[in-house]
Amino acid sequence: MAAADKIDDKDSLLKEAADALDLAQRREDAIKLAFGMVERGKIPAFESYGLFQEKVAMLLEKDLRVVEQALELDVDVPSMGKVASESRPTDLTAAFFHRLTED
Repeated sequence: MAAADKIDDKDSLLKEAADALDLAQRREDAIKLAFGMVERGKIPAFESYGLFQEKVAMLLEKDLRVVEQALELDVDVPSMGKVASESRPTDLTAAFFHRLTED
């Protein structure tokens, strides 16, 4: 094996290791976010390990910093006039606006 091949192999192995570490860290962050969403009442508790895995996989497709910031920004806002109905929306965007108008 030539010296250049050894360097290429070493570089590719280092890149693979770095990618694996990045993925492991993202997965850990997604798990924390998933449980944070449950703790804050944004989603129901996971009924099964499979549902938990699905939520983590869905979060891994998102920008985790944005999701985390959205959870942090979700605070009780003083009443700005009650214009929303008493029923709870299921759409996330509608739920966000509904929450803004609650007491």
